[in-house]
Amino acid sequence: AVFTSVEYAAECIGKAWMVELIGDCAKFIIGGPYECSDHAYRACVLGASIVEVCQRVARRLHIDLSVRVGIHTGRVSAAVTASRMPRYLIYGRDTHVVECLEAAAGRNQVLASAATAEALGGRWPLREAHEIALTDGSHVKAWAGGTALEEEGAMRDARALFPALHDLLAQFACDPSPVSSAVTQRDEVFVLGGRGGGALRREEEQEQEQEQEEE
Repeated sequence: AVFTSVEYAAECIGKAWMVELIGDCAKFIIGGPYECSDHAYRACVLGASIVEVCQRVARRLHIDLSVRVGIHTGRVSAAVTASRMPRYLIYGRDTHVVECLEAAAGRNQVLASAATAEALGGRWPLREAHEIALTDGSHVKAWAGGTALEEEGAMRDARALFPALHDLLAQFACDPSPVSSAVTQRDEVFVLGGRGGGALRREEEQEQEQEQEEE
């Protein structure tokens, strides 16, 4: 449910896609081979959306669920590896930087690098946090999100800019029992719709009706 919703959030924002999913860790690229002058802004919107999705899922299911997000602006090398089970992978020092930012973030916190803060040009509320040590002995300066009120305003603007993202996040804000939407249909385990196996049973009934018609 979480990864499905997060990946759909990236689709709603545009020019963003998941390149790796290892265990409970997902890695996204914003821009990549496409011209994207506002990649830093889109990355911050995605980071805040990831936190919001996880918090809303946790409240809906009454579970202890949190997430950490790291954002960095830099250069990477990319390649498709293997032939039987090909994978699209990204390499480079900047991938290590973003991994360290994610590891240093607190619960439900987004940490961005100074490079991302500079690329934003003040478009997203950030405050200077602290330096993060990398495994090679160097350091990067981390920037955390602004106040709750500032981030709420920034997300309100982002929802207006990306209407599909607004629709996705709105699914978590309403009573789960009557929800029936495209977002629910996208979710393999039907958590967002709050209907358990209802959607699956409806599909089975439709298949049975189709088989009877063919007979």
